[in-house]
Amino acid sequence: MTVTYDRNGATGGAVPTDAVAYDGVDSVTVIGNTGALNWSGYTFSGWNTAANGSGTGYDPGDVFVIAASLTLYAVWSSATSLITPTQLREHMSTDLSDEALQAIIDAEEASLNDYFGSLGTQVEEFDDAVPGDLIFTSRTISTISSIVEKYQDTFIGGYNSVPLDTTDYEIVPGNKAIRRLGTGTHPVSRWGRRVVVTYTPSTETAKRVLALINLCKLNAVYNGLKSESVGGGEYSMTQGDYDNQRAQILAGLASTHRSYA
Repeated sequence: MTVTYDRNGATGGAVPTDAVAYDGVDSVTVIGNTGALNWSGYTFSGWNTAANGSGTGYDPGDVFVIAASLTLYAVWSSATSLITPTQLREHMSTDLSDEALQAIIDAEEASLNDYFGSLGTQVEEFDDAVPGDLIFTSRTISTISSIVEKYQDTFIGGYNSVPLDTTDYEIVPGNKAIRRLGTGTHPVSRWGRRVVVTYTPSTETAKRVLALINLCKLNAVYNGLKSESVGGGEYSMTQGDYDNQRAQILAGLASTHRSYA
């Protein structure tokens, strides 16, 4: 019996070779990516007995007893995704291929980035006809790079921009709100008509990963039920159920308040 390794889409590098002829009671130690297999836009994340990732997964160094000759296929995940299809499978039982799971991950991660911004520097613009002394950011603040107030110019139209000093504002405890101070270089007790805040969010990777996993699970269940005939409606899920569960997941990730208090 033999173990063969398959590049499974890799565009560079070489597959490892296992030259051992195994008997049915022999143990196999899974080889790592010794030939530096690579695929632009993807990262190597182990081996699987199925090309679409739906079989048994193995990490380099894993040991198993061989029962028949088999092929181990390289598993590839998006280099930019927070989670991989393999990690998602640890939280749900599904027959979907890695490609299908990756498509779900990509879609849900894009929706999170659209909603909350990417995990990096965040720029938010606040606009209110009657501003107060607090503005609420969509994500927890680590540090503020800059705050610019914009005042309407009634003579020439448009807005004049005024960069604020750190003495003009303070981060409220909890790090999700910024208070305008009546002291400092520009002493005004209420925010301007428009405000642009550039800040670095606190580390939210763990929370983002959990939300992404839950959104992907919800997506797979809802769309799976829509495409299948489920007898008696016992496992049905309405659009309202889906929307409510999705809203709860998002609410648990971060505040969605983007305007003035």
